[in-house]
Amino acid sequence: MRSNLQNTMPDNMEQLDDNLSKIENALKDTMKMCIEELKNGSVKEKDLIQLWANHINTIGSFLFEECERTGNKTFYKDIVKYMIFSR
Repeated sequence: MRSNLQNTMPDNMEQLDDNLSKIENALKDTMKMCIEELKNGSVKEKDLIQLWANHINTIGSFLFEECERTGNKTFYKDIVKYMIFSR
């Protein structure tokens, strides 16, 4: 799913949006697979929760570390606020 900013973005932003859209689609497919595995009883919910939480934490930690390394602490804080409060 492309963002609604796609018509106003410079080329680099368009490429970033395309890449994030591909990742979003891959995550949706993975979520469907996880739910099917739960439905089939082939995995435990606790194991899937731990798997998702570990990967989400790794991504979040990487974002935090990169923002710290590059001096973009505000960017990290604003993303987290947006995810929590949708604004």
